[in-house]
Amino acid sequence: MSWDQVIHDDDDDGEDRSGGGVDEAASAGASAIEALLAGGAPCTLEDVLDEQEVLQECKAHNPELLRFLCRKEIMQQVLQYVVMQAPADRKGITKETAHYPIVCAELVCSDVAEISECICASEDLLGVMFSFLYRDPVVLVEPAKELKSGVATLEAELASLAKEVAETGPMPVLPVPVLLETPAQEQTATFADAFPDLSLADLAAILFTNCTRVAQYLMQRKVAEVMDFLHKKEDFVAQLFKHISKCQQGALELLIQIFQCSEHPDGSGTLEWLCQSSMVSHLVNLFASEYSDEVHEGAAQAMCEVIATSFMSSSVPSPIVDNIQQEEVATRLLTHFFADDSEWSAMKSGLSALILLLSYMARNDYDSTSTLEVLPGIYAASLATLPRFHDILNHTDERTTLSYSDGKSVVPLGIHRLRIVEFVYALLRANAKCVLDHFATSPILPRIVDMMFHFSWNTLLHQVVQDILDFLFASPHTELKLYVLTSTRLLQRILDTEAASAQEQSDTGLARGNIGTLTKIANTVNLLVTKNGPYVPDPRLVELVAGVPGWEEYTNTTLAKRLHEESQLLGGKRPGMLSPSQLDLLLNDNGGGSGGNGMIMPQSFDQSSYADQADYTGSLDSLISADDASNPWNSSSSSDDEEGSGSGSSSGTGSGGEEGGIEDGSGSSTDSDSDDVYEDVVEMSTQQAQELVTEGPFFQQLCLTADAAVSTHDANIATTPPTVEAAAPAPQDTTTTVEMEADKMGKDFDDDVLVMV
Repeated sequence: MSWDQVIHDDDDDGEDRSGGGVDEAASAGASAIEALLAGGAPCTLEDVLDEQEVLQECKAHNPELLRFLCRKEIMQQVLQYVVMQAPADRKGITKETAHYPIVCAELVCSDVAEISECICASEDLLGVMFSFLYRDPVVLVEPAKELKSGVATLEAELASLAKEVAETGPMPVLPVPVLLETPAQEQTATFADAFPDLSLADLAAILFTNCTRVAQYLMQRKVAEVMDFLHKKEDFVAQLFKHISKCQQGALELLIQIFQCSEHPDGSGTLEWLCQSSMVSHLVNLFASEYSDEVHEGAAQAMCEVIATSFMSSSVPSPIVDNIQQEEVATRLLTHFFADDSEWSAMKSGLSALILLLSYMARNDYDSTSTLEVLPGIYAASLATLPRFHDILNHTDERTTLSYSDGKSVVPLGIHRLRIVEFVYALLRANAKCVLDHFATSPILPRIVDMMFHFSWNTLLHQVVQDILDFLFASPHTELKLYVLTSTRLLQRILDTEAASAQEQSDTGLARGNIGTLTKIANTVNLLVTKNGPYVPDPRLVELVAGVPGWEEYTNTTLAKRLHEESQLLGGKRPGMLSPSQLDLLLNDNGGGSGGNGMIMPQSFDQSSYADQADYTGSLDSLISADDASNPWNSSSSSDDEEGSGSGSSSGTGSGGEEGGIEDGSGSSTDSDSDDVYEDVVEMSTQQAQELVTEGPFFQQLCLTADAAVSTHDANIATTPPTVEAAAPAPQDTTTTVEMEADKMGKDFDDDVLVMV
């Protein structure tokens, strides 16, 4: 039996307490619930919960059922089942502790206004609902731990008995009593036997999540009533964090829901209440090393939610964010990051929240003369911890060493060190001179640049380092630029890495993974010293760059060649206009052959190897699906075989008719003739033609064959003498598809056609 059946299935062994009148009333047209409530015998809540259709009847707003449930004494029983606590052992898993709580929660959350109004109108009922937070989290002992404890106790008793025997001598042998065998008694099945895989821990998690789900539902439906009730509970936030610290599932979501209620018009005063309840202090305490990784992640998630919601909902930060920005609070939070150096769990999670906060604070324009005392205290607290962050960046944990199949081993960067680099970048973006001045003496920037060269394949690190250098180079702080370039030997290390990468590429065929990032950094450095560049060159920077041996040669050769290659268009072509003759050539298949399958191909195309060409996926007949009624090209798919088709001659000449072209005296088709055909046949606006041509796979084939077809046509006209041929039926023109579709739509078209190739 599955756990879902707990909600919907009735107890087969249960006693029928509704009497015989239920079946009679149901047969008369009334539901079983109505018959039960209308019966002469007293009806209890358990009788109603045992009915299989109770949830459906409630969602259908059965008036008799709602009147019964909304009685205060009945609703109190419903909420008592909702907040039911998990039993201490499996013997306590009964219908009352496992089945009824789930059904009652579903009834409350069934989106029935009468039920939510009944609960929120009474503080007594709200008190019953939120009473689950005022009890200690259930700490359950697993069976394995119980067995281990029992074995230890037994061993201690045996040791004590052995010691007593050794002191007093052996005990007299007593006769063993003979026990009379009794017939085995039949064991009756219990509710817990139906769910052998349901552990007590799972049941406790289900019941607690049940409570938080109902609480969130009531907050969403009745913000004013619920928040007014909670504002009177001074210790409510502390009780909630007690469950969050025990990693109770659903408690964190409940906290986030409470904070989101502050955005509702009826939730005024919620932020002030949370601040008075020391919400930020409780949140910071969750980053202590005594808590698990899950608690750290949950605390960071809640803090990120608070920060993001505060900045997005209003231009003025909320009092909670102002509290986090205080130097004392930020110092406490940062101190927790360094307390546990085994897994750095608090640092990996908590730095994400601080990075988000500093990113939002970077939008403020601080005056260039602002001192550190004027800025929010989080900047002073963060700058004070840079030496400790620098030590962590220098520390390599040999326990995390990874070994590869080729015998090499490497110590990975680690998420915590990547977060430190991101944190430094977020700190720099404060764009305050006092902050940048502090870095001009810190060794953390050279260490970060050094990590970019050491971890040559960590693209996440490369991107952040590049962002840091781009920001520094774009800032007016020249001293900091000189400090970074000189202390890191950036230009010389780029040259060394380029040489080593070129050697590795010749040996293995692969360049180093940081070459792309170094190329962008080198180009930015050159822009700093270019006279007509985006920056005003500083003479000291110009002198520094010019004094690096080999930099000018690298700039004019390797770097220039690479930048030129990277500036080329992907695929080698830029979207442009085709002339009328080129379009007529493509659509009329002049100068090329259709190969009998309707696909436009240049004359030199080897049809025998068509199936082996990976670039060609099939003919137009197969590419343009006849089942797609919205495809304008489908109108020609069924008419090609009926009207006949023709292919161009090998010399590029062909006979024409009224639609195929206008012949000159020699019987050959010219470019001007094609222009006339183009003007008569294809008269459409640029926008409509683009929709016809560029939608669907036909456009892909035009892209593949456009240049080859045009080149073959021009070569044939230049090398083949004109010939006179007898008039022949006009070859099937693929432009008739456009013409037929144009006639069908009944629209006027302009003179130009835009084909994106």
